[in-house]
Amino acid sequence: MMFNQPKVSLLIATRNGEQYLSRALESVLAQTYPNKEIIIIDDASQDRTYQIMQTYAQKYPSIIHIARNAINQSVTKTANLLLERANGVYAGRLDDDDYYIDPQKIEKQVQFLESHPEYGLVGTFCKLLFEDGQCALKKTVWSDAALRRKIYQGTNPFINSTVLFRTQAARDSGGFDTRLATTQDLELFLKIGKERKFAVLPIVTTVYTVRTQTVSGKRRRRQAIDMISVLRKHHKNYANFYHVWSIRLTKIIVRQLAVSFLPRAFVMQWKYRKSLEKRNTA
Repeated sequence: MMFNQPKVSLLIATRNGEQYLSRALESVLAQTYPNKEIIIIDDASQDRTYQIMQTYAQKYPSIIHIARNAINQSVTKTANLLLERANGVYAGRLDDDDYYIDPQKIEKQVQFLESHPEYGLVGTFCKLLFEDGQCALKKTVWSDAALRRKIYQGTNPFINSTVLFRTQAARDSGGFDTRLATTQDLELFLKIGKERKFAVLPIVTTVYTVRTQTVSGKRRRRQAIDMISVLRKHHKNYANFYHVWSIRLTKIIVRQLAVSFLPRAFVMQWKYRKSLEKRNTA
């Protein structure tokens, strides 16, 4: 029976997410993989987010488990609280404004990880949803070596909400680094990658919402600085995937900081301009 398959924990940290949360939850509930749990922590929302969570938890008590921070704890601390509560062999974080569009997403990723024990995590392709209703297809490389090379070219090839990882590997690595204000997920993935391989399935499973209004220029510069810090911290473990590190790092610093001063929507839509499409085709 499928219920003999390993449990999967879907982890959602939310704050003031009343506009999007139901969409995310419905997309997880629609997954064909039955042996799953959804753990949601409300990080001290000031809107109806927690009431929405309560409604779903009452309707699906065997699947959905909820908690609430009395005061705002930050995304990273809340992510660690979620990881502590996960009962699954595998786990994945889903941002409250993202959602799955392939009902077999989890099933396909579990099959991959069960068949390839040397891999620590697996992501997928996704669609980017912009605030003007347009979508763009985000593809990336998918082999372990190519993914590592991409990271050390200064690009994060993973969309967090697509990734399924081994829960124990994440815990053994120390979880999410609370010293980081951003890029916590990539830093965790790099720690997992010290012992296991990376993969991306070349299928579109998830919609990632590009919210430009909530990401200030200051935060984007913080993201650039954190990205550089993470790469410096872990580069010795990825020595085969960079060349002349000091020169490479200088190029990454210049590019990341320069881009951080441009409007996020402009950067993203320019980068994916060849694959932009209207939302009704998503």
